[in-house]
Amino acid sequence: MKVFSILNLVVILFLLVGCNNIQNNKILVDLNYCVDGDTADFYFENDDYRFRFIGIDAPEIADDESYSIIAANYSCELLVNADKIGVEFDDNCDEEDKYGRKLVWVFVDDELLQSKVLKKGYAKVAYLYDDYKYISDLYKNENIAKKSKSGIWK
Repeated sequence: MKVFSILNLVVILFLLVGCNNIQNNKILVDLNYCVDGDTADFYFENDDYRFRFIGIDAPEIADDESYSIIAANYSCELLVNADKIGVEFDDNCDEEDKYGRKLVWVFVDDELLQSKVLKKGYAKVAYLYDDYKYISDLYKNENIAKKSKSGIWK
């Protein structure tokens, strides 16, 4: 009986203390640097990594596309002003892309960043190779931008 009580205490302490960096499959990260509308550098697992946001493609700054700076500024504003940033890996997606960037869903204050960017029309749905977790949400928000002729859909 005493062993069971100690084991319960250990489990409770682990859940309260050991998982404080994980919430609902989301791993809390800190922003280091905004790259563009669909990429940012985060502090993760005691190191800095570049993360690519699953399912969206924002115009590239290097290509000087018209909405590239707007998309980058919008994503960066969301990240900088967030009280918390969570990332979530998708079981149906590779962990990294061919450039070594970690592929993740990004949440700013518990809202999916990709959906917010799509709804504004600052990116399009892209690079979906499987049945990823939030696909329907992505298409829904892209369609909102298309119908309202927002951003790149003007």
